[in-house]
Amino acid sequence: MWKRVGLLLALVHVFSASSSHAASSLAPREEGTKVVLAVLPFEVSDPARMTYLQEAVMDLLSSRLEGHGGIKVVEKYLVREAVGDAAGRALAEQRVQEVGKKLAADYVVLGSITKVGTDYSLDVKVWNVRAASTAGRVYSLARGDDAIVLKIQEVADKIAKIVGAPPPPPPAPAREGATPVAPEGPGPAIAEIQIQGAKEGEEDAILHSLTSRVGEPFLEGNLERDIRKVLERPDVRDVEVRVTDRPTGRVLTYRITRGRGPKATVSVPQRERVAEVRVTGNQRVETESVRGKISMQPGDPFTAKVAQEDVRDIYKMGFFRDVQLDVQSTEQGKIVTFIVAENPVVRSLNYAGNRHVKKDKLDEILTIKPNQTLDFRKLYESQQRIQSYYSQSGYYLATVKYSLLQVDENSVAVTFNVTEGNKLKLKRIDFVGNKAFGDRTLKGEMKTKEWDLPSKVLSHINQRGIYREPIFYEDLNKVHEYYLDHGYLRADVGEPEVTHEKKWLYVKVPIEEGVPYKVAKVDLKGDEFLDKVEARKRFKLKSGKTFNRALMTGDIDYLTKKYTNRGFFYASVTPLTDVDDAKKTVDITYDVTKGKLVYFEDIEVVGNTKTRDDVIRRELQVAEGELYNATGVEGSKGRVKALGFFEDVSVNTRVGSTENQLDLTVGVKERPTGSFSFGAGFSSVDKFIFAAQVQQQNLFGRGQQIALSADIGGRRNDVNFRWTDPYVRGSLWAISVNAFVDNREFNDFTRSGQGGSLTVGRSIGDYTRIFAGYSYEQQSVSELGFDATSLLIREDIRGGARTSSFNPSISRDTRDDRIDPKKGTLFSLSLQSAGMGGDNRFTKMEGRATWWFPIKLFPWESTIAFNARAGGAKARNTLEDFKLKEPTTTVGTKTFPPVTIGGITFPGWSEPIPVPSSISFQQGGSAETDKTFPLSIIDSDQLLPVTERFYLGGLNSVRGFKARSLGPRRAILTRIPISGVAGIPDGTTQYAVADLNGNGIIDRDETEVIGGNKYALFNLEYQFPLNKKMGLGGLFFFDGGQAFAEGDPIRLGDLRYSGGAGVRWRSPFGPLRFEWGFPLQRQEGEESSVFEFSVGSSF
Repeated sequence: MWKRVGLLLALVHVFSASSSHAASSLAPREEGTKVVLAVLPFEVSDPARMTYLQEAVMDLLSSRLEGHGGIKVVEKYLVREAVGDAAGRALAEQRVQEVGKKLAADYVVLGSITKVGTDYSLDVKVWNVRAASTAGRVYSLARGDDAIVLKIQEVADKIAKIVGAPPPPPPAPAREGATPVAPEGPGPAIAEIQIQGAKEGEEDAILHSLTSRVGEPFLEGNLERDIRKVLERPDVRDVEVRVTDRPTGRVLTYRITRGRGPKATVSVPQRERVAEVRVTGNQRVETESVRGKISMQPGDPFTAKVAQEDVRDIYKMGFFRDVQLDVQSTEQGKIVTFIVAENPVVRSLNYAGNRHVKKDKLDEILTIKPNQTLDFRKLYESQQRIQSYYSQSGYYLATVKYSLLQVDENSVAVTFNVTEGNKLKLKRIDFVGNKAFGDRTLKGEMKTKEWDLPSKVLSHINQRGIYREPIFYEDLNKVHEYYLDHGYLRADVGEPEVTHEKKWLYVKVPIEEGVPYKVAKVDLKGDEFLDKVEARKRFKLKSGKTFNRALMTGDIDYLTKKYTNRGFFYASVTPLTDVDDAKKTVDITYDVTKGKLVYFEDIEVVGNTKTRDDVIRRELQVAEGELYNATGVEGSKGRVKALGFFEDVSVNTRVGSTENQLDLTVGVKERPTGSFSFGAGFSSVDKFIFAAQVQQQNLFGRGQQIALSADIGGRRNDVNFRWTDPYVRGSLWAISVNAFVDNREFNDFTRSGQGGSLTVGRSIGDYTRIFAGYSYEQQSVSELGFDATSLLIREDIRGGARTSSFNPSISRDTRDDRIDPKKGTLFSLSLQSAGMGGDNRFTKMEGRATWWFPIKLFPWESTIAFNARAGGAKARNTLEDFKLKEPTTTVGTKTFPPVTIGGITFPGWSEPIPVPSSISFQQGGSAETDKTFPLSIIDSDQLLPVTERFYLGGLNSVRGFKARSLGPRRAILTRIPISGVAGIPDGTTQYAVADLNGNGIIDRDETEVIGGNKYALFNLEYQFPLNKKMGLGGLFFFDGGQAFAEGDPIRLGDLRYSGGAGVRWRSPFGPLRFEWGFPLQRQEGEESSVFEFSVGSSF
């Protein structure tokens, strides 16, 4: 069969050669507007036909893609040089990206051919080099040898749709009077090329350098060029070529003579050489610009093929409506003249019939521009862009045509005539023939959605409910993948049938399911040292299970990484399948090709104009002289990017001085790391704020961080200084110094503090760090309200306290971004032991675990984030530390004098002083009205300082509740006696647990949250983009948490829950948060919803 493919390829090349000159009659095509594709050699699972299949499929697919007119395929020999020894092997996405960039391609086409019984499965992946992501996939099953040629044509058509390449525009009339050049006639197809006298390992390189190829027609002009290429090789003195005709075709034998001395020359008669190259007919286009596209030069042997290629290259400039070739023979050689006729200039662009789309919007999507030379390729592309825009906006029946109006001899006016039709919505998608999976299941695999209620809003954002053909074909590929992932090897998803009725579109998709196949056997070969038993244990696809293509791909990735992480850079794993249609089973053999061990030779850092090399190198997980490690290379890129110093980070590899050595280049693009900012704002918690900050994240290019900030507002006044060196003198040790002054006003008191800290840390592995620090803080509580809880009154009486503490901690951080992570984890555990000569004595421990998961359930990229935190503290203070007087033990009567408040005099009274047995009151508890007793026996179990207790509620804990509103509550105390406005408590008088409502109950409004000595909370978020360019994202959240008092255990049943939504903006001023929460099972006195906003990251 593959001989028939080779014959077909020969016919394709014969046709191409014989019609080359006809290119001059086509509308011009600009090089820059063609989609450039690089077709890589496919993986082939049939070892007996591997080489031939790779060559045949690569050539046939390339010729079919070139036939689309809007596609330029990179020459095969360039592809071979770029891929090197990895030709025909599975390539990592990073390597595919490198190859695409090296070849200056827009897209890279790669894939595999898997022999499934007598059939062949084609799995093709289209890689978008500019976006560095997969543009689409194409799957096709050729039933038998004869069907593969037709399937390759289908594959080429689908690839053209994915990359958006249009068919060629209609031909224009050829210019009269020019002398045509007869095409160089092809000879018989080349059956074999032999190289004699080549060194060991040199034969493949010589074959790759030749223009002549097996299966292609024999051309005399190529022969001379090939001889010159061989002579260019070192120590080759002479080359002789023998041409032999056989029944199968021509055999070319190159005999190489080695030695020193002058090179042999290829003799061509002077009359057959090019004497002069001329360009005529151009008026606005510079002659030198045209000459730059002509490869034929004076002194070269003249061949019609080269001349025809030059004609096509001149056309690709897009400036000419006609290019003719005139060749005159003289004694001095041939005079070659390229006669060009320039296109007119576009004087104006106009539209007709565009009622629903404004002219400005259409102007934005056009590639043709006024006052430029008319380019028919851009004209056709602009027409298709307008058509596509209307189609994707719901005007599926819209048609767009263009007309040219001659303004004068050298200019035209272009008008796009639009017939819009009605705006159509996708009413229904029907699958026909699906029995194993329902329509709802299959639709769940698709980006395209039917019109529904959310479409009224989302259709303006993401085109929900609109039929878009390129996206729909991607969806069909996903449906086919779904069947393959459930064992349906013979499933076939047919072409969609689209119909319309009034304002609705209907799509019908035929499916032939077949039956699911079981895996009969899984085996490995190719590496005798591989532990097959251990490998099979790690495989997801096992004998007896239903075949699953995704699991097989995962097993291939596992095996490939097993080798590439141990130095086998060129390792590849090919799945060989043997399908038994009678038994409905498939045998899978993973064929391992290890290749050679590869070591890192040189590691180079480029692009860092400010940051020192050692700052970047210390983040790398690979080193010179070590074995290649694919995971290490990927991790190095992530660690360098996570520094936050660079706009872009790239990691590229190239072959070193020998085949088993590899050079690694880490490329960075610096971005500003220093900033000075100031501004004013309003926070829902802190009210009016004036903020100023000066910081440098990369001080002197050494990676050190320094910052000085001040926040001054109605309820907070903070000044903070911090300096950090994450790698002291290039070691694994880090040091950080911090000093601060803060003053913060809460609803019922004001807290003031000043202090500093010194922290030392060390890296353990790539992501883990341990820290040990000392901190000192002087703090006080003041400005209590008329009524306050016992804890606040104690702190006020105390007159300030010192906290001296030792603070060890450990953290593990694998986030991909410190500010807006999309994947990774963050775990931390910290301990604070206070005492060490200070007034406050306690031990506090807190832990945190956060995960970020990227998900692809929807057309847009989104993230699930889950955060869990818990903590506890144990006080080591006693009541004596608060300077309180002991309670009286005798029961007596106290008389209170009259009191005047606001001009009103209240009569005096007297009451007994009881010694109560209960000293704490909980919400809903009962108490006698206005009972009084000394402060030292009220809430005596609450010994942890107010400033060290845990309060929940608010933007950074449980949203939907006001800040510091969740936690245990205690009764508000009222000072007795009242003397005018209550003075500062001194601990010598009595305090009343006041029943202000007079109902015999201490109600909720007669208590305050005092904070707990332990807490637990969680946050669950679904994050999604709203506008990537602006850095705008949205989220939905579900929170839960509660703080608990001493003596109370943490009970999950007592957690309070909330839900809500928010918007986050990664603004130039820092990350901004706007979030609206709703408490679930709201209690009396709580707000029905809470809206909050602030500057800072989440969690």
